[in-house]
Amino acid sequence: MMRIIFLGLSWFSFLCLILSFFIYWLNSKKLPQQLRPIGYILLLGLIVEIISRLLWFNKLNNLPALHFYTLGEFIFFTLLYREILPDIKLFSKNFSTALFSVSGLIILNTLILQPILEFNSYSKSLVQFIIIIYSIIFFFTYREGKDLDNPIHKFLKSFNSGVLIYYCGSLFIFMFSNFFLFDTKNYTGLWTVNALLNLIFQLIILIGLWRLAYWRPRLYH
Repeated sequence: MMRIIFLGLSWFSFLCLILSFFIYWLNSKKLPQQLRPIGYILLLGLIVEIISRLLWFNKLNNLPALHFYTLGEFIFFTLLYREILPDIKLFSKNFSTALFSVSGLIILNTLILQPILEFNSYSKSLVQFIIIIYSIIFFFTYREGKDLDNPIHKFLKSFNSGVLIYYCGSLFIFMFSNFFLFDTKNYTGLWTVNALLNLIFQLIILIGLWRLAYWRPRLYH
């Protein structure tokens, strides 16, 4: 029963991702430039989901897709928060060094500690922890100025809330996934919770992008 729920949540999330991808790229010209990394996050997620599902359908190991996604996830989320928080020293001083250093750690984990055909819980947990830090920094430093009703601000705040909800829950799951690897009941239950959190996150993105693109498009002309 739990597996059926997991699959249902997973496919629903995938559908939301597809819709968000098309909404963004069909309206990318009228959306702010600072949101461009979100388009790449959606593109990366869609490519990885398709590859992962194709491998799964053919009963092949799809963990290489997770390794690839983890690296791209770190890069694009870092670029996104740099765009929306340009005044934070974390994103201005030694930015390139930090970006390449963490990317190097992710790659080294794949090459040495957790090979590409194994579950990369170490690098995934590291990336999730970093993204959570970005999200917390956003909450304490982001300012709308006088334009409080601008839908861009509302989208960014709801998106960031979704980031915090999903990544805090998912971090716990990835950190302790190895302990439940051989406990089928708890293992499936954990991934069902992760799928639910991901669905919530994808719904937040989908609703937010729909509002940006179609609810008040005159703001971007």
